[in-house]
Amino acid sequence: MLKGSNHPALTTFSARNLAIVAELEAVAKQLSRSMAEVALNWVANRPGVASVIVGATKLTQLAQNIAALSFEIPSELQDRLDAVSAPKRSFPYTLFGDEVQGMLHGGATVGAKRHGYVPDVLISGSGATVAA
Repeated sequence: MLKGSNHPALTTFSARNLAIVAELEAVAKQLSRSMAEVALNWVANRPGVASVIVGATKLTQLAQNIAALSFEIPSELQDRLDAVSAPKRSFPYTLFGDEVQGMLHGGATVGAKRHGYVPDVLISGSGATVAA
């Protein structure tokens, strides 16, 4: 990085970003897949992601993009990618955490999320009601 530069293209290589790339490389090596395949697969299977936009200038790149959806990343490796890339939560995003979401949903399953995305929550006792 150029000393004293705050150009956005030169400041994106933070320690956090380099840690994410290092973990992606380790996971890709374990799966004997390219980093691009693992990254596309991981993003495509994130909760709330409906589509992934890919680009290819070579046929081999297109083949890699398509191959990215032909395998499943084991949950323990997904957890590693999730952990290293988890953003620091600040208000109001703390409202999307497990604690608040558990209170909102009352233990009901909401949406189709992979196992482990939101742990099961059991709320016992009587809740508040509105009598007519």
